[in-house]
Amino acid sequence: AQLIALLEGDLWLRNARHANAMAARLRAEVEAGLAAGTIRGVGFSQATQSNGVFATLPDGVADALRERFRFYDWEAAKNE
Repeated sequence: AQLIALLEGDLWLRNARHANAMAARLRAEVEAGLAAGTIRGVGFSQATQSNGVFATLPDGVADALRERFRFYDWEAAKNE
């Protein structure tokens, strides 16, 4: 039933567009913080072209963020 509801109409497409927009917004906000100097040491290893943001974080930042948010390490050796 859930899969049918997802595929009927454009729910799947609306969800995908929303996820992509939120990833773009996250990146834009981080970039604004970097430009303003309120965020330091964060970089981006890949273009944000879909619903994923590939960021590099200073040591310890990922652990602090994990206290409130869920995310995955992509390449831990690069702090990504």
